[in-house]
Amino acid sequence: MRTPSKSLDSRLRLVLIAPWSAEYCFRFANGLASTCEVLVFLNRSAIDSPWVALESIRHSSLSLRLVDFKLSRGAFPSILPILWTIVRFRPDMVLFQECPDVITPLYMFILKFLAPNLLTVHDPVTHTGDDSALPRWMEALRRFGRWLADNVAVHGKFCKNQFLQAEPHWTKGIIEISHGVVMVPETLADPEPSTLLMFGRMQAYKGLDIFAESLELLKSRGLCFRAIVAGRGPSLDALEKRIASIGNVEVINRYIRREEAERLYQRASVIVMPYRDATQSGVVAAAFGAHRTVIASSVGGIPDVVVDGKNGLLVEPGSPVALADAIQRVLKDRALLDHLTLGATRSGSDELNWDKIGAELATKLRPLSRR
Repeated sequence: MRTPSKSLDSRLRLVLIAPWSAEYCFRFANGLASTCEVLVFLNRSAIDSPWVALESIRHSSLSLRLVDFKLSRGAFPSILPILWTIVRFRPDMVLFQECPDVITPLYMFILKFLAPNLLTVHDPVTHTGDDSALPRWMEALRRFGRWLADNVAVHGKFCKNQFLQAEPHWTKGIIEISHGVVMVPETLADPEPSTLLMFGRMQAYKGLDIFAESLELLKSRGLCFRAIVAGRGPSLDALEKRIASIGNVEVINRYIRREEAERLYQRASVIVMPYRDATQSGVVAAAFGAHRTVIASSVGGIPDVVVDGKNGLLVEPGSPVALADAIQRVLKDRALLDHLTLGATRSGSDELNWDKIGAELATKLRPLSRR
């Protein structure tokens, strides 16, 4: 694909290095390209579906490279062409996504001498459960990456405050941005009636046990519903038999590829998020992108996006009764469900629209860039 020539206007020239989170970064790059010249490197092996081939590059100012990010014997020669392409592009800033890997801080260290960088921090602190303690070497890499960062971006006010608590001596730039929609289906389908979906990595913080108890309460009340629990993780391993015994619950205990995830979101009437803690959530972004409302715990950064009664319902965290009451309320009141679904659809096309996010971020980046 093309490498943009030096623009005659004052548009920022941005490079995105994306060893992970391929779809998020591609949509992020597309949004930035509405006002900037953008070169994005996606990891070929991180793409588990043909969505990149199907997704259009909506702006001529976006150049896409599919590369193999790897560190192994003989891998360093493959780094050189990537670096040379970046040098020729002459970026004003280089953008990274925080991930406790070796690749990200390596490129941050090398490219720090070329242009300022921006590190997007998705989780300022680790979640509870198995995520609560990173291995020592991964924590060291995360700390090193933050040390290398010239500026950071976080998803919303809660994440900003949490980051500043975790990094009390931080004196560099910090920017709030929204988490745009992901897993947007090519075509929309009508949901299956009264169907609930809980989706994602089933770690302790997700509150799967809370969802299981709420379903048992709903069954005891005689409410007609269907539920889908999809993903993998220790919580689902521990609770799978209990959940399956409730009845009318489909359990999918494995890694879910993107195409299947899209279909699951389309099948659901409501996405359920009974989290114990949270930063921002890609599940909300996927739900709103699929024109689906959510019932979520009022924790972390979720209330920054989910507005109770407008695009979803917020419930008391840790309370199966409150969750069951909210589910029952939505499933028995079609007008309320339609209202919340319309609100979620509007949020996905407005606040979580990547073009809008990209344009706002570009304005904030200009004074931080080398220009």
